[in-house]
Amino acid sequence: MVKFKEVGDYGNPEYQKAMQEFYNRYFCRLEEWPKELLYSLEHASQQVSMTMNGPNDFTIVGGLMYWNVSNQLAKIKVPTLVTCGKYDEVSPKEAVRIHRGIKGSKLIVFENSSHLAMWEEHEKYIRVLGTFLATIKRHKSSHSRVKRNE
Repeated sequence: MVKFKEVGDYGNPEYQKAMQEFYNRYFCRLEEWPKELLYSLEHASQQVSMTMNGPNDFTIVGGLMYWNVSNQLAKIKVPTLVTCGKYDEVSPKEAVRIHRGIKGSKLIVFENSSHLAMWEEHEKYIRVLGTFLATIKRHKSSHSRVKRNE
């Protein structure tokens, strides 16, 4: 990997094979990737991706290289659901850090997923999201009743 990175040979078949292995472990663990995912990857702007990120997830050289707003997480004042997969490229350790930075947030780690739990554990993900949204609706509704009765 390093030899290809040093010369910028990101298209090399060996390099591409290693990247695909990484993606299969930490991005989407499904044997067959959903057509919607494939479509979005095929139609993503390479120019924008290169400018913001770089040639791939291993080589961050774009504008996002030094972008960090983690010191602003405490400014988030809306109900927040932080999710990640046990095998996520955004590690559970990082998700915990984000969760701790957003007061009152809820963290769910999907045990059988990588980065795309919404595909890898689709039914469970939808249940978790539905429960979270229902909780917000109930909470908002009870606050509205209290305010009207005051």
